[in-house]
Amino acid sequence: MGSMSQNGPNRSTYVRTHSDPIEVKSRLLEDILDDRLNKGWQNLPSSIFYRAMKQTVMYLFISKVKYTWFKARGIEIPSDYSVYDERNTLERGFYCWNYIVTTCIG
Repeated sequence: MGSMSQNGPNRSTYVRTHSDPIEVKSRLLEDILDDRLNKGWQNLPSSIFYRAMKQTVMYLFISKVKYTWFKARGIEIPSDYSVYDERNTLERGFYCWNYIVTTCIG
């Protein structure tokens, strides 16, 4: 995938191609197919790709194991870790930053 600016006239294209899960998967498949073609390998049927993507998503986000995305990458999470608390910490940080920018700088 080519590098696209996050600002300017292509902003809507950038957002669509980086936030729409179907678009992201489609672009990923295109990249894989191009790579396989360049290497002279057999084409990958799209049905196999999408089945593998579905299984990966199910494993990472629907598994009974907490925080499977981290576990799959070998990252240990403390038992007292709270997504809720971390999200609130981030929100407070962004709120403070926005306040500083709009009142002191802007």
